[in-house]
Amino acid sequence: MTTAWMVRAGREGEREADDLEHSLVIAGWPEVGDLSHVATRRELHAVVRAAYPNRSRTVVANWTGQLWRLVHVIEADDYVVLPLKTVPDHVAIGRIAGGYR
Repeated sequence: MTTAWMVRAGREGEREADDLEHSLVIAGWPEVGDLSHVATRRELHAVVRAAYPNRSRTVVANWTGQLWRLVHVIEADDYVVLPLKTVPDHVAIGRIAGGYR
């Protein structure tokens, strides 16, 4: 089944240009690094906690859930809807072409 996902390119749209220019969905947690080796949600939670030790449990849990979906749930042929902060009232729509990298 094809699914549509809403993704954002930063609070102020700071990753929009790169997302659109390179046809990518870019995660906004650079401190976590490459997550291709993370096999379980528990492992991912530990990576996020280590990268952001001063964030609340709620924030770490929220970010873990978002990253888990990006790495392990979103599939090829799913749609992506990106609300554009730099062009109010517009969205970009794309299709996932491959897995997380």
